[in-house]
Amino acid sequence: MKKIINGIDSKYILIAIFLFTIYLFWGIGIWADEVYWIRESPTWYPKELIGTPIGHYLYMLPIELTSFNTVWIIDILHILYINISIYLIYKYLSLYHSRNLSLLLSFFIVVSFIYDGSSFWFLGTYIILSTAFLMYSFYLIKYNKIKEGILFSFLGSFSSYSSPIITAGLSLVFLWKRDIKRFLIFVTPNFLYIVYYLFVTKYLHIGVSRVHVENINVLKQLILQVATFFDSITFGLFFKVFYLLKDLPITYYIISLVLTFIILKFFKFTYRLNKELLLAFFGIMIFGFIVLALTGGYYQTVFTISNRILFFSMLLIIYLLIAPDYNRYIKMVVIFIFLSSIFATSLHWKKWSEYSVKESQNIVNEAKKLKIDELFIYDISTSKLGELNHLNLSLGNNNSYGNLKIKLLNHTYTYKDGYLIRKENNKKTKIDKFIYVYFLDRDKIEKVNKDDINKLIDNSRHSYRHWSQTLDNNSSVKKFIYKVMPSLKYEK
Repeated sequence: MKKIINGIDSKYILIAIFLFTIYLFWGIGIWADEVYWIRESPTWYPKELIGTPIGHYLYMLPIELTSFNTVWIIDILHILYINISIYLIYKYLSLYHSRNLSLLLSFFIVVSFIYDGSSFWFLGTYIILSTAFLMYSFYLIKYNKIKEGILFSFLGSFSSYSSPIITAGLSLVFLWKRDIKRFLIFVTPNFLYIVYYLFVTKYLHIGVSRVHVENINVLKQLILQVATFFDSITFGLFFKVFYLLKDLPITYYIISLVLTFIILKFFKFTYRLNKELLLAFFGIMIFGFIVLALTGGYYQTVFTISNRILFFSMLLIIYLLIAPDYNRYIKMVVIFIFLSSIFATSLHWKKWSEYSVKESQNIVNEAKKLKIDELFIYDISTSKLGELNHLNLSLGNNNSYGNLKIKLLNHTYTYKDGYLIRKENNKKTKIDKFIYVYFLDRDKIEKVNKDDINKLIDNSRHSYRHWSQTLDNNSSVKKFIYKVMPSLKYEK
């Protein structure tokens, strides 16, 4: 029996989504940790990612088995993981809504410009893929496919540090229904994962420990999570959409408008939000705040690839924006903004990827000519959305860095008494007579005398990662935000 979506066979919708994702994600390339891993020898036993062993085999190992000349393999995996996630999340959502709405919701959840550090960064998709596994596990257990459900729960749990957040939120539905049997079946694999994770990181001291309750003020961090979430969905989201769309070519506006009319014509929205989905998504948001407060490493932001943690809180927001059948004109604007911002995000990542490849090749080639082992990059090494930082320069796509150490020279440093000092942690680097500096604006390495280092730093452009940093230093708003988030003082 054919599955029909308002007169359109659902398989054609899935094919269209697949082709769309090929366009969006092909050519994104590698970023951040991927650049370092690609130079490493394959690690068949996941020592570094022992805390997420399945995640290791899905992400780190494929990257290590890839060369800089075959990055297209990562693009293929990226597109594959994105489409697997869309399908599995769609199956979960279909428990509560029609197939057409479930497909649309799943697409916007997985392919989001808001947390593009999770959707457009290959490594960052571990959060989405783990969530997809867990949601599909819930779907299977709901239909009494217990063995398959347990399998996917294990896959999701051992793929991501964030799996307890998703598991806890989804499991609230079973508790609310007083379905203790299914609740226990669903959460047991994740409980075993938590025990395993704490054992290897806290007892064996292997891998990366994310829980630091002994070193942080958990209540303060929890308030920070909530406060920065509201900042992100108001000021932060406004600035991101504005900066993404202000330079978008007119062609993409037209395509987005056409797609918006197609969606409004062929997709039906719900008259009533589902209480179980609201409970699950609200639970994921709250548990996300709590777990992130325990780690103390991130705050909620729509900029930089750290925005991947917004995934937990934005599930609810996307559901509230896309699913309801409210005013048609407002709905058109919302979907149009989503689509055009997704196009703009894809273009931004591809453009910066191309630039990163060119610059990284120049940097390493010039350093090899001079046979130097330490190099400072000057000046702005991040892509910009307006005045705000977004993507870091990816120093990759070369066969080897050898012994070359690369650092950024900006306002986070100062030179004093023979040492270059990082302000944030007071870490010192001994400087004898001069340093080698690669100037991004002219693609050239030059010697800079130690007496000229501070002058160079003072003349460097400011690098902002939060809108408050663009305010005047005497601004009371800026002073308050700096008091709450003192780390922002050093990102200038």
